Amino acid sequence: MTRKKDKKAAVTISNVRKKRKKDKPLNVKTVSKKKASVITWILVIAIPLFVLVGTIRMFGVLGQIEEIQEEITVIRSEQRSVSTSGEALDITLITHTMNEFVPLFMNVDLSNQDVISERIDDLSQFVSFDILQINSGIDHSLNRQLIH
Repeated sequence: MTRKKDKKAAVTISNVRKKRKKDKPLNVKTVSKKKASVITWILVIAIPLFVLVGTIRMFGVLGQIEEIQEEITVIRSEQRSVSTSGEALDITLITHTMNEFVPLFMNVDLSNQDVISERIDDLSQFVSFDILQINSGIDHSLNRQLIH
């Protein structure tokens, strides 16, 4: 009986041992001399070509950046001159002027020639263009009143 146990023990120990796998040889791909020289020449030509194109684009972008910076300095100087000159809008004056202009412009009675000439004189105080252009396309029988 002991022999049977020894055989079984020997069998189990042999089963436990690691079996080494055989290393496969590396497959080295060979490249012909012609292919290698073609690839080398392509790289020798392509890399400087990419560098040249990149350099040309860089100089173009630099030119655009310089133009933009010049425009920015001009705009900033104009802003400073406008802000220092004190040309601010007076909102109360504009509101007062519009409150006088709108009723004068909207209230129209073109049936009387005296009223028309008086209206043209009053409107010419508010606008910088020829006020007769406004009345040229209006029907002379027009009578309009602004509702408050």
